[in-house]
Amino acid sequence: MGLLDELKDRGWFLSAEGLEECTEGLENLKPEDVIRKAVNFDLADIGEGGLPEEISRNKVDSVSGPVVVQIQKIRNVAAPKSNPESDHSPRLLRLHLHDGTSYCSAIQWGRWSNISLSTPPGSKILLKSEPIPVVNGFLLLAERNFKFLGGNVAHLIEKWELAKNLSHHKRTAGEEGAAPPWVPFGQKIDSGALKNIKGGFKSMDLCQKDTKPNESFEKHRQMTIAEISRAKEGKVKIFGGGKQQPQDGDIAQLVGFGYSVDAAVLALKTHNCDIAAAMQALELSDRNRRERANRAETGR
Repeated sequence: MGLLDELKDRGWFLSAEGLEECTEGLENLKPEDVIRKAVNFDLADIGEGGLPEEISRNKVDSVSGPVVVQIQKIRNVAAPKSNPESDHSPRLLRLHLHDGTSYCSAIQWGRWSNISLSTPPGSKILLKSEPIPVVNGFLLLAERNFKFLGGNVAHLIEKWELAKNLSHHKRTAGEEGAAPPWVPFGQKIDSGALKNIKGGFKSMDLCQKDTKPNESFEKHRQMTIAEISRAKEGKVKIFGGGKQQPQDGDIAQLVGFGYSVDAAVLALKTHNCDIAAAMQALELSDRNRRERANRAETGR
């Protein structure tokens, strides 16, 4: 039995190129040594897929291992997106999983002790041989169905930490203090009082002062563009007549950077659904708009 077959028996479905990366520098090509290295690689780079593709099409009722999958994202669907740590209701985690070629989702079924919101992306879990129910494309994943393997994928963890920092920054920046004073019906609002409450706030002054780009945001944006570009390298190009429609996931990514839905859709359509080009075009448009606003304010 070859090394690839031995690894598949343990749930590791590696491509030939992936096996070469995981065995580089190893003297004894034992499955244990290869797995010890593979757990810290991105499955998108070394895996060839071990789950049936029909999962996302809702054409299977159950899946069985052994197969290793990678956690891409974790969300508490029982809490609001703005406060995922909320404990007002029992935790219900949703895992976005990747097997190297395809994606699927799993829902927490019962209590989990090894996976939480603090589990970093890139962590691996081994789905065991016992059949796992699939309902509407979601794996109903009980703790007895998997073994947590861990893993440390540097570029995924870095992006995850940047996203958390940006999310915290947005929440704190959005706070404006107390509510405005009560104005009885039939009376006019004192604009001077409102101005004092906001501290004489002028949006144009803020635009002129805050001209330096946010370094964390820019780094996160560049990493997102690079990841999208890597993901698109293996896709077949469509020539002539195959006009694409913007995907919800691409629109959501652009909206997450602060752009409106209409602007995101228009940019994607203009650039044939190339999200990296659309993001650069939106950034250029924003920069031009700020420059025009600054010139207009200076000319007053």
